[in-house]
Amino acid sequence: MLTRDTQELLVSGVTFIVMGMFLGNLILIVLGLFPTIFLALGIMIGQPQDITAQRTGEDQKIYVDGEVSDTVKVTIKGGVGTVTFSDVLPNSYKLEEGTNFKVVWKGPLEKQAEISYRVTIAKRGRYELNDIDWESRHPLQITSNELGKSHAPRTFIVQPKP
Repeated sequence: MLTRDTQELLVSGVTFIVMGMFLGNLILIVLGLFPTIFLALGIMIGQPQDITAQRTGEDQKIYVDGEVSDTVKVTIKGGVGTVTFSDVLPNSYKLEEGTNFKVVWKGPLEKQAEISYRVTIAKRGRYELNDIDWESRHPLQITSNELGKSHAPRTFIVQPKP
């Protein structure tokens, strides 16, 4: 979907073209063609939409206040633009090392990125990390940002210390 600014630019470009044709002024027609061609090329580029995530490693059993590490590999296909992705962690997780959030620029080729982190889990229980949240942005901000989730399950069972 086009953003409001993009719609205004398109309307102004078409207005210049119509006024130039009505008045027979070539300068107004050319002035209206610039934003119209710019938007047409920008829409043809598109933004990344095919984003998949996969966790490496296995589900684990640990003790309270134990440290555990996790790695997520993300594959981005199609389009060009900025992609942000994050692994949303429960409140009882304390991030010790690394990051659970990353921003990458995706060019015309397929892109692979990775986030890895180490956390301390303070409460006992069963913790399921199911989805990786992502946001895709068009490089020219012509279309609205696209939000999505990629399924990548992981379970940690945290037990009290004996």
